[in-house]
Amino acid sequence: MDNADGAIRTRLGTCKPWKDELQELYQNDKRLEPTYYIITGVYTCKNMRVGWAKQKMNGGGVAVGVPGQAIAAAAGAPIPNSAAKLLDMTAKYDNVKQTDTEISARIPQEIIFAFRYHILELAFEEQPAQKQPNILTKAYHKFIGRSGSTRVSAHKIIKSVSLGPPVRGPGAITAYGSDED
Repeated sequence: MDNADGAIRTRLGTCKPWKDELQELYQNDKRLEPTYYIITGVYTCKNMRVGWAKQKMNGGGVAVGVPGQAIAAAAGAPIPNSAAKLLDMTAKYDNVKQTDTEISARIPQEIIFAFRYHILELAFEEQPAQKQPNILTKAYHKFIGRSGSTRVSAHKIIKSVSLGPPVRGPGAITAYGSDED
């Protein structure tokens, strides 16, 4: 959406069916502080090359050690500890197999890669309460209304809608030459 803030103000903000639908969404929302989002852009890729790599290692090994004192005892000759240390024997065998696989594919079609979206900022005006609500209105709010909710929105009317800040995560995609969003 080019100039998303201007489009919200001039097109959607003045579109009665859209505002009526947003008003109904707000009135039926059970959350105390609802937040609404709007998609303002779609990033697409065409003729994209995708690649990934996989590395697999498996194998085993063995290590054996024989202390020099055991060798001296087997030979039947008494050897001082310092000399027996020189006879210490160790052997080690490793057998590791590593497989590297690289795979890539080309996707010729245009695909949606990411969305850009913003928070909708809603401004309200209070609607004057009815002086004598009829029995159907009373019954609706008492029996069918939002029981347990402390937010009263039955008398809040959406006055205006504007574009809030863009929603960005730590891994947000940016485009060369783009503005803050």
